[in-house]
Amino acid sequence: MHCGHPHDLRGKDLRRCHQRNEEHNADNKLARHTVN
Repeated sequence: MHCGHPHDLRGKDLRRCHQRNEEHNADNKLARHTVN
């Protein structure tokens, strides 16, 4: 999963995007665990 177009991002922006995705995935896992 990624946001925007990776080839358009600079390294710093790509890492920031990846961090947001990791946090989002963690929230989804927590939400599913809580619901289930």
